[in-house]
Amino acid sequence: MQFARITTNPQKMGGVPCIRSLRIPVTTIFDMFADGMRDQEILQTFLDLEAEDIQEVLQYAATKFRVSLKAQRLKELVQQSVEEAMNGVLQKEKLTFSNL
Repeated sequence: MQFARITTNPQKMGGVPCIRSLRIPVTTIFDMFADGMRDQEILQTFLDLEAEDIQEVLQYAATKFRVSLKAQRLKELVQQSVEEAMNGVLQKEKLTFSNL
């Protein structure tokens, strides 16, 4: 998914994702929302923001969360596969050593 309102620029805010290059980090808006502030309060706090900015922040956060969950699940599957393979090798080696 492409985000038209989320920008990153290494020359601004150290490359942190921001709203439309305004030096307002995505995480700031998301944290405000998570703390219970709603659209109108956030818009009153940051007069340069638009309602569409907040909507895109929430979509961006949801996308990042889904990607993180998928990566975590993939890591768990790889770890499980490696453990199963190692257990198979160890079991085979035990049988080989016991036959000596």
